[in-house]
Formats: sequence, structure tokens, C-alpha cells
Amino acid sequence: MAGAARDLPLLRVDAFPARHGFTTRAGGVSAAPWEALNLGLSVGDDVAAVHENRRRVLAAFGADPDRTAALHQVHGTDVHRAETVGAPGTTRGDALISDDPAWTLVVSVADCVPLLLHDPRSGAAAAVHAGWRGAAAGVVGRAVEALRRAYGVDPRDLHAAVGPNVSGPAYQVGPEVVEAFAAAGFP
Repeated sequence: MAGAARDLPLLRVDAFPARHGFTTRAGGVSAAPWEALNLGLSVGDDVAAVHENRRRVLAAFGADPDRTAALHQVHGTDVHRAETVGAPGTTRGDALISDDPAWTLVVSVADCVPLLLHDPRSGAAAAVHAGWRGAAAGVVGRAVEALRRAYGVDPRDLHAAVGPNVSGPAYQVGPEVVEAFAAAGFP
């Protein structure tokens, strides 16, 4: 199994200055209907298979499981320092920050937007789960503000990477989404 982690296909964008990646669905052990690399514990997949899939992803990144932060995402705006969250999935929130490169910041998405922020001057970074509710409520701005307060980051220095997400014709929204963004001041 350890060898399988090296063959796990990861998406990388070389222009982003911090070590990062996005997973695909290939390379996991889950059986149908979650075949391959299902990382979600809330969909009915076998828990042992999901844990093995997660282990493979961390191994492919060379990440220390004891220095990996992942939240119980709630489509909100709470931002947490990686060093202060409990076991993966026990702290509620939608953004993680750290200035310690030994920490792996994890967000999970299906149709939401994974957003990564990095300040090359301080080394501080954020991983943001931006679903439509959190985005309309300002989760991205809250993450930027948390980086500024915690690590002295100047927002003008931030680099951002927007990960794979649903968009355009593949995703239709109802009037409640349009109204939420209009109420938040988006054009």
C-alpha cells in the first residue's frame, strides 16, 4: 500500500509559490458507488476505506498526519489556526491558517471552491473552503484578515490559487443564491 501512494495522481500548479496540490478521484480503495479516492466520511462509504484513502493522500504529499489540520466544514466563516484545531474534523469552521510550513492545511470540496492563499514574505498560508454560503458571508475576507492579524500579512502580497470546482453550465443555482450575493454587495 505504501507504494500505491507514490502513484496517486495529484494536480499541481507550479506558478503558486507554496507547496500544494489538489486530489483527483483516481488511486483510492473505496468500492462502488464511491469507487476510487473518496475522502468523505459523510457519504456512507466504508470508514476504513476512507481512512486508507486519506492516508494515501497524506503520504503522496509527504505530510505528517500529526501535523495535518482539517475542519468539520459548515459553510460558514470561522477561521482557525492549524496549531489549535483538534483531531481532523472535530473543530467546526471553513478556513485554516498557519505560518509553519510543517503543517498541512486541508479543505475538502465537492462543488464548492477550494482557495489557497500564501504570503511569500512571511510564509503564512490559508486554505479556505468557499461554498456559496461562506463566500457570500465573507469567508475569504475573514481568512485574509486572520492572516493579517496573526502574522502581519499585507493582503497586497498574497498569492491565491483557486482549485477545481463546479462552475458555469455544470452548476445552476436558485434565486436564494443570487439574492444572498446581491445582499452581500456582489454585482
